[in-house]
Amino acid sequence: LPGTSAPVLASLTGTRAWSRADEALWTEVLAEGTTAYLAYNLCQDSFSFTEVVKTFLTSVQDPAVTKVIVDLRTNPGGNSWPFTSRVLPALTEAAKTKRLVVLAGPDTFSSAIIALCELRTAGALFFGSPTSEGANSYGEVKTCRLERARYEFITSSKRFLLLPGTAEGEPLVPDRRVEAASTDFAAGRDVVLQTALDLP
Repeated sequence: LPGTSAPVLASLTGTRAWSRADEALWTEVLAEGTTAYLAYNLCQDSFSFTEVVKTFLTSVQDPAVTKVIVDLRTNPGGNSWPFTSRVLPALTEAAKTKRLVVLAGPDTFSSAIIALCELRTAGALFFGSPTSEGANSYGEVKTCRLERARYEFITSSKRFLLLPGTAEGEPLVPDRRVEAASTDFAAGRDVVLQTALDLP
């Protein structure tokens, strides 16, 4: 299996994002040039992030592109700032004239949940499976040290209320639930992505 910090689960091995899961993010244009696709596998900032996002947003702005898909299915989280500050504004604007879809599921966590909520607020449709983590949860992990015990531990330091009024840890439910069968995995079919591509 590829060396990756993304979850290594059988439920993801047939997905397009998994095919390059060792990359934090990557992009391509699908459906004969009409769909800009971003596989966002890890929330982090880097030179490669800047370069990939530049390519992705150039595709998003192409008049021939009528649909934008952001794939968060293998994203365990990380730093939410790069996506929120450098990608979300452009996608919010694009959603005014293009179809915006976000793919997520039980292996979408932490900062990727924040991205999912922000994309839905921007007008994206959520395709896939319910998330394991809720929108209202704890994050901002920090390392603490007990000097006398010479012991270090990590703990969440902030409570996120992304969807006030919903229960703590309540999963996010997709607008369109799409479940793959074992035959799809065996055949290498990514039915969640294909359903999003088939959306008018």
